Amino acid sequence: MASRVIMAKAMLKGIVKAVPSGDTLVIMEMGDTASTGIPPERTIILSSLMAPKLARRGEKQTTDEPWAWPSREFLRNLCIGKEVKFQVDYTLPQRRLEFGTVFLGDKNVAFYVVAQGWAKLKTVRNLDKDKGEFSPYLKELKKWEDKAKENRAGCWSKDTAGSVRDLSPSLVGDPDREHEIINLVEEYGGREIKAIVEYVKDGSTLHVYLLPDYHHVRVFVAGVKAPSIRNWIVEPLKTEAEDLGRESKHFTEIHVLHREVRIVLEGVDEHGKLIGSVCYLDGQRKDLATQLVENGLARYVDCGLLLPPDAKRSLKSSELEAKKSQLKMWKSYCPPPTDLGAIEDQYFSGEVVEVVSGDCIVVATTDPDTDSVAKRRVYLSSIRCPRSVNGKAKEVLKKHLLKHQVHVSLEYSRKVKEFGSVHFELQSGSAEDFPLAPPAGYQHHMTNIAELMVAHGLYEVIKHRDFEPTSDHYDELFDAEYNAIAAKVGMHSDNDRPYVSNGQAMHSDKKYVVA
Repeated sequence: MASRVIMAKAMLKGIVKAVPSGDTLVIMEMGDTASTGIPPERTIILSSLMAPKLARRGEKQTTDEPWAWPSREFLRNLCIGKEVKFQVDYTLPQRRLEFGTVFLGDKNVAFYVVAQGWAKLKTVRNLDKDKGEFSPYLKELKKWEDKAKENRAGCWSKDTAGSVRDLSPSLVGDPDREHEIINLVEEYGGREIKAIVEYVKDGSTLHVYLLPDYHHVRVFVAGVKAPSIRNWIVEPLKTEAEDLGRESKHFTEIHVLHREVRIVLEGVDEHGKLIGSVCYLDGQRKDLATQLVENGLARYVDCGLLLPPDAKRSLKSSELEAKKSQLKMWKSYCPPPTDLGAIEDQYFSGEVVEVVSGDCIVVATTDPDTDSVAKRRVYLSSIRCPRSVNGKAKEVLKKHLLKHQVHVSLEYSRKVKEFGSVHFELQSGSAEDFPLAPPAGYQHHMTNIAELMVAHGLYEVIKHRDFEPTSDHYDELFDAEYNAIAAKVGMHSDNDRPYVSNGQAMHSDKKYVVA
C-alpha cells in the first residue's frame, strides 16, 4: 500500500472554487496570489469520508453510483463560492491526494455531509489509526452516521428509485451526434434554460449539463473568443498569451464552474459548434461574454445571425472600452491612423440633381443671400453597394431622390469624399413607409435612404474598425441588415444572382427595387 504522510494541523483560509464530488472540494488559498492574479489551489478530500462516484463522461463513460448526484449537489450548494477554513490531516504523495477537514464558519463540513447521509465513513483499521490516517473528528462523525442510518437519510435510504440519473450519451466531441445538438436547439433555442457548468476548457468554452434532462453538451459562449491554452506536452514553451489564457479560464471558473447558470441556445454555427449566451448571478445577473470582454479577457467575434444586433453592439462597445483602457490582452493596443478631414456646413438641404452611383448623389444648394447654386457630392455613410446590385440601387435612388428635396447630415470626411446620411420624405401610400428617426437638427419626420436600401438588401453595412467614424444611424443600419439577412431579401436571397451591368440591371428582376 502506498505510504501516507501525516501533516501538521495548520489552519488555512480559502474560497471554494469547485465541488467535483460529494466528498471533495477545490479550494483557492487566500493571501497568496501568483503574478498572474491566480491563487494556488488545493484539492481537499474530506478525511475518512467516501461519497458515491458520479458518472464519468467521454470515451469511457460510466453511470452514477446510487445517490452520487444528490450527494454532490448537497455539498455544492453548501460550499461553492464560500469562504472556508481548512487543515490537511494526511496525504497520499504518490497519487498527489490530500485529505483534510474543512470548516464553514465554525461548523465542520463533514458533519453536515454525514448527518444528511450523503457520504459514508471509511473503515479505519488499527494500522491506519497508528499512522494517523483518519479524521481527527472520527468519533463525532461516527455519531452523526449512526443518526443518519437510523433516519435512513441520503445514501442509507432503502428506496433507491431515482437515485441514479438516466443519462443519455455525452454530446461533447462526437461529430456523429451533431443532429442531436440541432434537435436541442430546435427544442430549447431562444429561451433560457437552467444548466450546471461541469468543466471550463477555456474562458469561452464550457461543458454543461442542461437541466432537467442532463444533456451533456459543449457550449461556446456567443460573440466572444477567449485566448487559448497551450497543450504543455505538445507546446511546452510558456508565453504571455498562455498567461492570458489561464487568467481568462480562471475568471470563468470562479464565476460559473459547478454553479447553476442560465443559458440561451442561440444556434449551431457552420462548424457544428453549439453557440449559447450564458448568464450567472454575482450579486446581480451578469452576462459572461460581456464580463470577459469588459475585463480584456476575450475578444468580440461576429457570429452572424446567431446573436441579436443589440447584443453585438453591446459587446463591440465593451471591447472598444477595453481597448481604450488597454486592459489585459489589449495592453499594447494602439488606435490605427486615420485619414479624416474637416467637415464644413455639416447640415444642409437641397435638391438631388444627379445620382452618380448606387451609393453617391449630387445635391444642389442655394445660397439665400446671393442666390448662387453650389453642388455637393455626398456618399452615403457606413454602407457599401456591391457591383451586383449597383445598377438596381441606382435606379431606386433616382426614383426616390432625383429632383426631390433632401436633408443631409455629414458625419465624416475622408480625403476628398464627404460621407453622410440623407433623409427625404417618402411619398404617402408607399408600402415601404416606416417610421425612422429624423437627422439631428431637423424637426421633420424623415426617412433615411440608406436604411431603406439596407432593409431591402441593396446595401451592405460596413464593419468599421475601432475608432473609425461611423454613421450616426449605425445601429439602425445594423438592425436593418440583420432583418434583411434573416428575411433573405435582395442580395441575401438564396437565389444565385450573376453580376449584371448597370444597363441590364434596369430591366432585370424587380424584387430588388423598392416600390
